[in-house]
Amino acid sequence: MTTRAATPDPLAHYHAHGASRDEMARGGLKAFFAMTAEWGLDDEARRILLGNPGRTRYYKLKALQESPKLSDDELGRLSHLINIHAALRILYSSGNAVAWLTHIRAQDSHTPWRGSAPLDYMLTGHYEHIADVARYLDGLRGAA
Repeated sequence: MTTRAATPDPLAHYHAHGASRDEMARGGLKAFFAMTAEWGLDDEARRILLGNPGRTRYYKLKALQESPKLSDDELGRLSHLINIHAALRILYSSGNAVAWLTHIRAQDSHTPWRGSAPLDYMLTGHYEHIADVARYLDGLRGAA
């Protein structure tokens, strides 16, 4: 049996800076839709990364029509995805960041997504898969 390292609170930074839950949700959603557009994702892929909210709710979140009420799971997903985007921007140019997400590489055989691209691994929809990619990139950039 393989044990995984405990996932730290992905929202700790925001809590420490006094951001309200609504501020975290609104800012996180704005960032999410901007970065996933950069990654070339369609609405179905975005829904999967958000944890598969219903279509009506998803489109309300996308439009930011009202103050979004997000679950802890959804906020955690957003935080990990934003951290992934930030790490990729530190490590790679824009085009290379997207290529890193979407390509299968032989040297990735030691990663949790071995045999698939990191984005495909995240698009299984499992929270832990998004967290795995975030932790891996944190390790590459030397984050604690």
